[in-house]
Amino acid sequence: MLRCLQDARPVVRRRLVHILGSYPQSSDVISRALLSALADPSPEVRNEALWAVSALQINSADVVKQLTILLNDSTADSTGHHVNALAADGLGKLGQRATKAVLALLSASRSMQLELRCCALGALAQIDKTNRAVLDALIDGVKDRQHSNVRLISAWGLTLLGPKALPAVSSLVELLRDKGHPSDDDLTMARSHAAAALASIGSVGKDAIKSLIDTACSKSDDIMVRVSAIDALGRLITSSPEISALLNQLANDRQDDHRVRAEATEALTRLQ
Repeated sequence: MLRCLQDARPVVRRRLVHILGSYPQSSDVISRALLSALADPSPEVRNEALWAVSALQINSADVVKQLTILLNDSTADSTGHHVNALAADGLGKLGQRATKAVLALLSASRSMQLELRCCALGALAQIDKTNRAVLDALIDGVKDRQHSNVRLISAWGLTLLGPKALPAVSSLVELLRDKGHPSDDDLTMARSHAAAALASIGSVGKDAIKSLIDTACSKSDDIMVRVSAIDALGRLITSSPEISALLNQLANDRQDDHRVRAEATEALTRLQ
């Protein structure tokens, strides 16, 4: 069956790679075959191999090396997925096992190709949570007002860094306050992640707490963002009687949305 990888027709090679990626677990033979497919001349086959490598969680040094090489491959398959973006995503799923790719991913995180930039930022947050250069890249992403999808993935990445994301607090507060356009779903999600990132940092200072309180109380704001802000208030290390009183008020406000009341009730239980 593996002879099909030498078939002149890309559709045949892609089909075989898809079959290999569907196996319940990998083996040395499958790993070698997929590693070969990552260098296939067809972007369709290369992308299928990237999906398969991620699905089977193949994490050999050779795979990391090949995925790093593919960060320079900007070709796309018929579905519009770029090879380099999928390679970055695959490296992220390998976590700390892909540390040798950090420098290449930092370069990719500055790309003008948005799909690659987003995937590289997400990968960096999963691979190296202690690298200051990674933190700086995520902060730059949060500040990018031109691209809400970049802000979204960067804010999400900062949630993974926990207290080490402390230098990002002011940028996260700025993002949380940016209501933008109501139809910008990416910005809405980014603001929700900003609240979550502040909670994961723990001790964030008065300005951040005020922004979380203002967001939680704003009945004109998006419900998802308000709920995230309430959840964050219930997780902060620097809690206070003021926060408890606010959550109690929100939990008992029958004029407010039921999701807000439910989240405030849940947050109160964490403070007790």
